[in-house]
Amino acid sequence: ELHVVDAATFAAKPKLPPVAEPTHPGYKLLDANLCTTCHSLDGQPGIGPTFRGMHGRTEKLRDGSTITVNDAFIREKILRPQAKVIAGKFEQEMPKTDLSDEEIEEIIEYLQTLK
Repeated sequence: ELHVVDAATFAAKPKLPPVAEPTHPGYKLLDANLCTTCHSLDGQPGIGPTFRGMHGRTEKLRDGSTITVNDAFIREKILRPQAKVIAGKFEQEMPKTDLSDEEIEEIIEYLQTLK
């Protein structure tokens, strides 16, 4: 089956459904620490990689190795932002934050929901 559309429709990027502002404590921590300034929640490109679908994704690191983004990686990335840098356009320095273990757990739990 063939569908013919005009050039503007063909060139338009598909729109992802909007992400409602969550009430999850992990979201509130991401927002309060300005993480959402660089990282999108809806899959849109940004200064840093999107949080949508991040948990479980395989990423190539600047040193050439690969890693699966899991709880341990996210925890390390928050505590030591320059320890393992994702290769490509996201090699900019991520600021260090002073989050407690409980706050980091809330963020990890929230990121797991962003499929």
